[in-house]
Amino acid sequence: MEAFKGIHKDKECVVLTCGPSFTEYPKDVVKEFLKDKIVICVKETVIEYSDEADYFISNGTRNRKFNNINDKTIQIYQNDCCDTKSSNNPTICLDEDRSNFQRANQLLKKRNFDKYNFENEKKRPWGPGILYETVFYFCLYAGIKNVYTIGWDLIDTSNTHKITHYFEDSTLDDYKSSESWKDKDFKDEMKLVNDNIPHFYDYLKEKGMNLFVMGKQSYVNEHIPRKYL
Repeated sequence: MEAFKGIHKDKECVVLTCGPSFTEYPKDVVKEFLKDKIVICVKETVIEYSDEADYFISNGTRNRKFNNINDKTIQIYQNDCCDTKSSNNPTICLDEDRSNFQRANQLLKKRNFDKYNFENEKKRPWGPGILYETVFYFCLYAGIKNVYTIGWDLIDTSNTHKITHYFEDSTLDDYKSSESWKDKDFKDEMKLVNDNIPHFYDYLKEKGMNLFVMGKQSYVNEHIPRKYL
C-alpha cells in the first residue's frame, strides 16, 4: 500500500459503482467524462468499463469471478486474505478488522473515521459498504482532490427496503453469476448509512478531498454535493 501514498496527488477521480443510476448517462457521455481522470471500478462496473479502469476494487460480499479485467488495471481485494476464493489474483489484498464485525462497532456508527485512514491502519473496518471501508479511504490516501461517484445510490427508505443493482434485469452472460439482493431487508442498514454519511463526507473534506454524487437518481444524503453530466 505504501507505493500508492500520494500517487495521484491533486488529481480527479471517478468511482463507478453498481446502483441503478450507473446507467443514468449514455456510455459515450460517461467515457468522455472519464478522460484525464483516475477511474475506479467497483465490482460489476468493470464489465462495462474494463478498458478505462485504472483500479478494480471488490470484496468478499457478492464475490464472483471477473474474466475481462484489463492487464493494466490494479486490483484491490478486501476480505480475509487467507481466503483462497479471492476473486481475481489481486494486486493487493486487504485484511478486514474482524473485531469490527459487530453492529455496535460499525465505522459509520462509531464515526471513528481517522482510525481507519490508511495512514493509521491497513486493515479495513465494516462500514457497512465497500465505498466507506476501502474506496474513499484509498482515494484519500492516493492524494486525490475531487471524487465523482456514478452509481452510488442507496435507497429511498420511505418506500422500499430492497437494494437493486443496475444489472438486475440483464440477461447477458456477464451477469449470470452476479448475486441479486431483491429479497433482503436493507432498510435499517441504509438508514444508518444515509444518516451518518455526512459525517464521513465532512471528515474527508477536512482532509482535503471533495466528494460528489453525479446524477439525479441517487438517494444519497443531499449533504453530499451534486454535479451533472
